[in-house]
Amino acid sequence: MSEPTKRALLIGIDEYDVERWRLYGCENDSRAIESVLLDPFGFAPENITMVLNGEATRERILKEFETLIEQTQPGDIVVTHYAGHGSQMTDLENDEPDGKDETIVTHDSHHSGDKPNLDINDDEIHDLLLRLTAKTDYVTMIFDCCHSGTMTRDLTGEEARSVEGDTRTGPEMGREPLDPATRSTGSTSRGPSGWLPLSDKYVLIAG
Repeated sequence: MSEPTKRALLIGIDEYDVERWRLYGCENDSRAIESVLLDPFGFAPENITMVLNGEATRERILKEFETLIEQTQPGDIVVTHYAGHGSQMTDLENDEPDGKDETIVTHDSHHSGDKPNLDINDDEIHDLLLRLTAKTDYVTMIFDCCHSGTMTRDLTGEEARSVEGDTRTGPEMGREPLDPATRSTGSTSRGPSGWLPLSDKYVLIAG
């Protein structure tokens, strides 16, 4: 019987279209995670995909998740890591008690004016995750960001890994509700992280 393949998708964003959202350290975090996965955990370099800064558009991130899902085989060990801004946006699916979806902020996203919101929200992440865990039980997702606006990278609060939430309507954000026909079923109640439901199908680490 062949050994399971170890796969990883690492996303680190310091540079954003919105200049005031600039961060320092997310790219380094992704490279540090890569080093740990290579040694001591024995991931092969060709099975680690890293998407950094300007590469980390909404389109590219979703494409890499789709590739990861397609390539994953039963029993494979999968790690995903995101370091960058977290935020919130108006809940268009009406499934959040507070009316807000948690999001990861892509390089090309905007939260004001007439430019579109290209964040990837928790509903989208959950759907991707359920498709991934349908193929393997060994999935770990790490979010090094925040969605509440209260957690910071340092004691002075100068390097907060969150940005202001987007309170615009769907049309103002350039977004529509997710198609119910394409969405996964099951629990939508959020666990202690505020990100995703509790499940025995994956490990979620959020900070």
